[in-house]
Amino acid sequence: MNVYIKHRFLLLLPVLLGITFFTFVLMQLPADDTVDMMYKASGAVSETVKAAARAELGLDRPLLVRYLDWLLAVCSGDMGRSYISGTPVTALFVAKLQPTLYLTALALLLIPPAFLCRWVSRQR
Repeated sequence: MNVYIKHRFLLLLPVLLGITFFTFVLMQLPADDTVDMMYKASGAVSETVKAAARAELGLDRPLLVRYLDWLLAVCSGDMGRSYISGTPVTALFVAKLQPTLYLTALALLLIPPAFLCRWVSRQR
């Protein structure tokens, strides 16, 4: 049993890496990148300003380099800053954590009565 659990945890690492990489690549697919979205509301902005913003945000680097930098930062606890508001993503995450945990606990409390009702109805 112990070997089975260790084996499953070892298989978890490539799955998590694959999911994070796939998600990271999907975030890069839209035709408008982050800089285009940032400057869309302000109207016509020169390409030199956009290029400087891309360099500042690191969007001019290759995809794999950006992914590895992001992965190392996340593993060290730094989720970066929001492109929209500029606030740390960790603060945004923590702000949404309490309602999420509340809803999860509520759902977990409702599951056993639902199964009990179903079991009782099948016994009749």
